[in-house]
Amino acid sequence: MYISLPAMDELTAELGEEVFFTREPSYFPLWGIAYGGIPPYNYSWDLDNDSDFTDAYGDFILADGTSLWIPDTYNSIGFRVTDSIGQVAFDTAKTYYMDQT
Repeated sequence: MYISLPAMDELTAELGEEVFFTREPSYFPLWGIAYGGIPPYNYSWDLDNDSDFTDAYGDFILADGTSLWIPDTYNSIGFRVTDSIGQVAFDTAKTYYMDQT
């Protein structure tokens, strides 16, 4: 007996290109999206560029720029998505945190 299963789209994680922040307010909304793979998805973030995706969890977070990023420079953030069968997808974006004090 042969069973044909539908093709599964590749799991994809997406963030925006660049995100610009100013000092006020200090908490900034960040969100990522996932599609493909097999839901439900688990979302995790690397906000301090240490390759460890344990800084925040969820598809929408509020990040504290004053404690995470170096002012007046580009900083990198990472977004990781894992689907229900363990497939993993990543995306990164640059942030620019402007200290206007």
